[in-house]
Amino acid sequence: MCSDIASPDCGAPLTLGQATERIKKSPLGERIDFHFKMDFDFFESTIPFDVAVLSHGSWYFKQQEDLLNYFKKLADWQNIYVLQNGTSILPALRNVPIFVQFPFWHCIQTS
Repeated sequence: MCSDIASPDCGAPLTLGQATERIKKSPLGERIDFHFKMDFDFFESTIPFDVAVLSHGSWYFKQQEDLLNYFKKLADWQNIYVLQNGTSILPALRNVPIFVQFPFWHCIQTS
């Protein structure tokens, strides 16, 4: 499942919709559901996820607590999060039990 609060016509040089169409044509494309204009604060799921990925998104949160609240909500569905960003978010994650940093990738395991 892939979600974004933005509409499919946002983004450049490719819009989210154009990028989605490319992904759908890939070998894994048929296994991914895309949801746009979806506020994660109101998303609910009874299906467990293997991994949650926050890609180029951590700097859009107004406060560190908002990002941590996302992780708390995700904790009900799985225990591994991957953040793909160009900067470290260690200050926002100081209370996470295990933190491993790779160049441009951050993986957090909570159990």
